[in-house]
Amino acid sequence: MALSSRDGRRRRGLRGDLGHALAWTGTGEDGTAELALAVPTRRRGWIHPGRIRLSTTQPLGLGPRAWSRLWPRQPLLVYPRAEANPPPLPDTGTDAQRSRVHPLGDEPHQLRAYRAGDAPRTIAGNTARAAAALVVREYERAQQQDVMLDWPALRALAYEDRISRLAAWVNLAEREGRRYRLGLPAQPPLGPGRGPEHQHACLRALALLPYA
Repeated sequence: MALSSRDGRRRRGLRGDLGHALAWTGTGEDGTAELALAVPTRRRGWIHPGRIRLSTTQPLGLGPRAWSRLWPRQPLLVYPRAEANPPPLPDTGTDAQRSRVHPLGDEPHQLRAYRAGDAPRTIAGNTARAAAALVVREYERAQQQDVMLDWPALRALAYEDRISRLAAWVNLAEREGRRYRLGLPAQPPLGPGRGPEHQHACLRALALLPYA
């Protein structure tokens, strides 16, 4: 939760309470602060956390000197519970990797005529003597295929277990640096893509699926 003071003054020792959750924070030189409360949840989707009590013992530290109650303006989004030990990411149905020509690749691909700007390391050694007929080696580099995370492929699992598996795969694909696409019922596919924004979009879509 983002906090700010109207006068921009620093305030230390700010305590936030929400049920049994408790956290401390303090505003910086710009008069703003972040308060993170670990609130237990039981359901995915939107929740309204309720009333938050904000108090401080500053400047004397002799019991609550001032307090206030806050009602967050926006509901909070709870991501679905990700499966604890998911299987590996699904195969794409084709070769897991494909190759493309890349000047810094690892495997020789073909020979072609020399062009200005080609790296010296790529010049074929047995033809280097004949300047008029220089050829260079082109290399290829393995390129990973996009991962397809499709709802119908998990029809053997129960409804909530499908959501849990897909959430785990989204997180796993991010950790492995893979591009992935998420296909859910009654909505267009998300991606392919990767990165925090794509991850959030996928987990949000999973969190907001209707309950069975």
